Amino acid sequence: SRWITVIGEVKRDDKGQIVGLRGTAQNITERKRAEEEIISQKNRFEQLFNNSPIAITLLDNQDKIILINESFSHLFGYYIEEVKGKFLNGLIVPHELKEEAKSYFDQTFEGNQVNKESYRRRKDGTLIYVQIVGIPVIVNDKTVSIYGMYVDLTQRKKAEEELINAKEKAESA
Repeated sequence: SRWITVIGEVKRDDKGQIVGLRGTAQNITERKRAEEEIISQKNRFEQLFNNSPIAITLLDNQDKIILINESFSHLFGYYIEEVKGKFLNGLIVPHELKEEAKSYFDQTFEGNQVNKESYRRRKDGTLIYVQIVGIPVIVNDKTVSIYGMYVDLTQRKKAEEELINAKEKAESA
C-alpha cells in the first residue's frame, strides 16, 4: 500500500460556482514507513526499559532523575512521582560515598562507560551492595543523558564475607 498526501484548492468563478480544482499529490510512503519504524523501536525500547529485571534510571546532564523503571522502584523503594527531577546521588548515595558517586557520574558524562561495585542506600536507609553501570547517551558527539543501572549484589557479598570468615576461622583452628 502507499501513503499519499493531497493538497488542493477549489477554483470558483465570479458567481462562486466551482469551475475546477488545483492541487498536488505527494507519495509519502517512505516517510510513513520511517515514522512507523521509529514508533516500533520506541515501543520495543520502552518494553525493555520497563520490564528489565535490572534497576534502571535515566539522568539528565546534572544528575537529576528523568525516569526510573519498576525494578528501580523495587530495589530502592522510590516511585517516579517522588524522585523525578531530584538528584540521584542525593537520594541513594551514602554521605561517605558522595565523592565516589560524583566521580562515576563525571566519568560517564565524559563519554565513558562505568562498571563498579559499591554501597547504595534504599529509601528506608538500608545499605545494599550493588553493581553500578553508567552508560552515556551520546547524540551528535555530546553526552546528553546517562543511564544508571543497578544490580543487587548484597546476598553475594554476604556469602563471600561468610566464606572468608569461615576460611579464616578454619585456618586459625
